[in-house]
Amino acid sequence: MNVCPNCSYNNRVGELVCANCGASIFDDVFRHTREMSLAEIAVQTAPLATRYLVQDATVIIRVSGAQTPISFEPDQPMILGRINNQNPRRPDIDLTAYHAFEKGVSCRHASIQRQEDELIIADMGSTNGTCINGQRLIPHEPYPVRDGDEIRLGNLFMRVYVGSQD
Repeated sequence: MNVCPNCSYNNRVGELVCANCGASIFDDVFRHTREMSLAEIAVQTAPLATRYLVQDATVIIRVSGAQTPISFEPDQPMILGRINNQNPRRPDIDLTAYHAFEKGVSCRHASIQRQEDELIIADMGSTNGTCINGQRLIPHEPYPVRDGDEIRLGNLFMRVYVGSQD
């Protein structure tokens, strides 16, 4: 539960605005995250899963609560974000259908790509930040992503899997 700093109402996890008084509880939602260096992320996630990509790897993103996964080849940078009719620049992977606006996803939130034999992600200076396994990323710095990692864009949760094209 997320307790409202204004009226102490117990809101559901993930709520950005208090259901009782309408006050912002956004800062409290992210109180448990902190920025980590690239080295800290690598050390914490290294034993969890493989970090190397095979040549013909496919990246599969499963957005929490969605039935259909998103898949792509990571050979070029892919921008994750949402469509905004005021902004002519479109993301490569549009998360609008997953309630991205309501969950705090920026129009051009993060980029994900292959860098040599690793999959990396970088926050693009988004308003609500990007996290890997609960650890907030420093904007514009690349971080390794491993098979099974949880990625959070704002308050949109997803899991990343790496597979081959067999």
